[in-house]
Amino acid sequence: ERFRSLTTAFYRDAMGFLLIFDLTNEKSFLEISNWLEQLRMHAYSEDPDVVLCGNKCDLDAVRAVSHEQVRALSHRYALPYIETSACTGYNIRQAVEMLVERVMLRMENVATNAELTRLMTQTRCMPNIGFPGGGGGGGVG
Repeated sequence: ERFRSLTTAFYRDAMGFLLIFDLTNEKSFLEISNWLEQLRMHAYSEDPDVVLCGNKCDLDAVRAVSHEQVRALSHRYALPYIETSACTGYNIRQAVEMLVERVMLRMENVATNAELTRLMTQTRCMPNIGFPGGGGGGGVG
């Protein structure tokens, strides 16, 4: 809730998002749907790259969000999930790497699609020329 005042410009400029909730605070977990809605409304795409992170996994004795709850939510939104601890550093690097991999894959796909579009456009613009005697089927003889 403290971060709700982030401007929409932040969302638009970001390439990906680590959506972090507190495993010891069920209210923060229940806010995930709202945060995802905000991201989908204001991010660069309706399907932004997101990695869901359950933080404070080192405090298992006071855990308020079950593995089953998280599994169901991550499955519903098709989000990769990782448990982290900012206190111990556990899985912090892995969470960032997961997000970077997703962003890079999206960028590669966009570049590939742009290249395919460019090639298809060029192909459509080329005149249909046949070569006499060349095995390629029809054409001008």
